[in-house]
Amino acid sequence: MSIVMNNSASSNNKLRKVDLVIIDDERFFTDALSAYLQMKKESLVIDKYYYPKEFLKNVSVYPKNTKISIDYDFKGDMNGIDLAEQLHDAGYINLFLVSGKLEIIEKIPNYLTAISKGNIEAFDKLGA
Repeated sequence: MSIVMNNSASSNNKLRKVDLVIIDDERFFTDALSAYLQMKKESLVIDKYYYPKEFLKNVSVYPKNTKISIDYDFKGDMNGIDLAEQLHDAGYINLFLVSGKLEIIEKIPNYLTAISKGNIEAFDKLGA
């Protein structure tokens, strides 16, 4: 599935301004990360998606500078690097790849910032 840009959303200035979008199929991790970041900064607005296809249906509502945290392993036809590449090609600039697999983190494209699931302090940059 590729990104379909909904021009009517952007032309009407009905973009959804959030501090962070988290896309991760591990619900416990996603909810815990969201709670952790909001504990550190209560005013954070975070949208969560558990399926990349669900996010792709809504991607056009987000400004291009929205911080987007993407899990590497969705256990499906698409991985986080595939999704990040589509977002990058569509003009999104604040992309973070989250993985517990260190060998993946060392090989990611330069438009992605890597965050290891084993380093909780690294997630602070998502809420900054």
